[in-house]
Amino acid sequence: MVSLLQCAFSVNPLESSVIIPAKQLFNLALRLMERNSESYEKLWVRTLEEDMLSFEQLYKSLYSELYPYSLKLSDDAGIAEDAIQDTFLYIWSHKRNIGKIYAVKAYFFRAVRNNCLLLIKRRKKISSMESVEDQLNLKIEPEELKLKDYGKELKENIRLSLAVLSPRQREILYLKYYNNLEYEMISEVLEINYQSVINHVYKAIKKLRKSKILQFYQIK
Repeated sequence: MVSLLQCAFSVNPLESSVIIPAKQLFNLALRLMERNSESYEKLWVRTLEEDMLSFEQLYKSLYSELYPYSLKLSDDAGIAEDAIQDTFLYIWSHKRNIGKIYAVKAYFFRAVRNNCLLLIKRRKKISSMESVEDQLNLKIEPEELKLKDYGKELKENIRLSLAVLSPRQREILYLKYYNNLEYEMISEVLEINYQSVINHVYKAIKKLRKSKILQFYQIK
């Protein structure tokens, strides 16, 4: 099924039956190449100037990280996809009200997370957002974190050790080591203060150290 967002971004002169002059095609290709190498912040600035190509590039660049995260939160492919589509459609429609964003990646992660939780609440008929948060049970696999080489026999032990961590601790480790978010960005995504993020990481490392598997992690 073609998504609404894909429909919104489906206007592609390179695939159109309309004959476009070679010079115009070259300029379009050049613009696309420039956007591929630009930072999220620069792409967002161009988006504020009604540049849909830049917003489409943001979507393509962030999707590969947003979808696995949304799927882990919801454990439902439909909710995961809809949360991303809803987020990008809303942001495109309200970009002028949103204005300047200082940490674009963190902003989109937070927006997708909030939309994902809202969809979980509605579709699973959960009474409150607080209850949704309480029921989250984000799971992470050893290979999703930065590990040194480990044998197959250790993999299950590592997985069991990660399961001992609280859902919030696992989510923070996932955001930091799989999505490469800094502590400040994680603080924004989860809407908790910076020190709380540090505390969760400290407690997680302490638990992993007790399980004697910390030697397999490149945790900083």
